[in-house]
Amino acid sequence: IVPLRAPATARGGGAAGAGGAYASDRFLLGGVSTVRGFRTNALGPRDTRRELSAAELEAFAAERKAAAASSRFNLSFGPEAAVAVDGHAEEVQAKLPRGRFDALGGELMAHGLVALSAPLPGPFAQHGLRAQVWANGGGLAEWAQLSQDGGANARGCALTFARGLRLTVGVGLVVPTPIGRLELNVCRVLRRQGGDSTSRALQLGLCTHFL
Repeated sequence: IVPLRAPATARGGGAAGAGGAYASDRFLLGGVSTVRGFRTNALGPRDTRRELSAAELEAFAAERKAAAASSRFNLSFGPEAAVAVDGHAEEVQAKLPRGRFDALGGELMAHGLVALSAPLPGPFAQHGLRAQVWANGGGLAEWAQLSQDGGANARGCALTFARGLRLTVGVGLVVPTPIGRLELNVCRVLRRQGGDSTSRALQLGLCTHFL
């Protein structure tokens, strides 16, 4: 008899505030822990990250260089600490770790997963390795946008939110670890929205939500 597991999980939440929720209260979705097939925190709208001005870059480089020079143990604070600060703003900008976009998240979120898994045969089973097939979905929304598109009634808002749900399916391998489930999945995105950023078909990640 093959010991099959059929876990299912669903999570949701909402945040609100005068003029909209604060950035720290907003929900982010995407990645192995929430919606597989998408990059981490890559569901929903994104905004171009503001690049620092030349003066801000020079000040940043000067602060890092001073901190490195005054450090008791002469610790390195990254490659920008050694860059001369006079006329080298472009060098510093190129060395700063940054992405092109910031995820804005949403005030309302929901995501869920249904899966079927079985242990791998032979010595793999001794280490807890399992194969799985799954379906994953989720969505983000703004309260104001839901009210605008769905009307003032709860049914209209719910239908509007449902139309924006993303859906992915896939198969993969699961390796249990003390800090979560290490998953290697082959993903197929069936439904996405504008602004989303999908991962490659082969996605590796650590799922910190235990099923």
